[in-house]
Amino acid sequence: MILPWMEEIAGKFQSRRILLTVRHSAEVLYVLAAVVGLSLATWFLTPKGDNQTVWRSSVILTLAMCYLMWAITYLSQLHPLIQPMRSDLRPEFAEGYSEYYGTE
Repeated sequence: MILPWMEEIAGKFQSRRILLTVRHSAEVLYVLAAVVGLSLATWFLTPKGDNQTVWRSSVILTLAMCYLMWAITYLSQLHPLIQPMRSDLRPEFAEGYSEYYGTE
């Protein structure tokens, strides 16, 4: 699903790579909205009793920490700190590859 503001950004930069990056970055926000919704549902739907606070805290903290772990892993794969280098390229193609991806 491409939102109108994503199309506007893609039109400015004329790059499919930037559009994909924006789309994948938006997925992190969609999942955050889902986690917030589940946390609110947990807050209002926990059973009454002596352990209501323990239930709420446990479930909401579990959702928050799972989201953080997923988001960190997902974004680190989306924007790696170290670019992988292919070793199976012939020398005449390796030069253009390294210039295109900015690695040496």
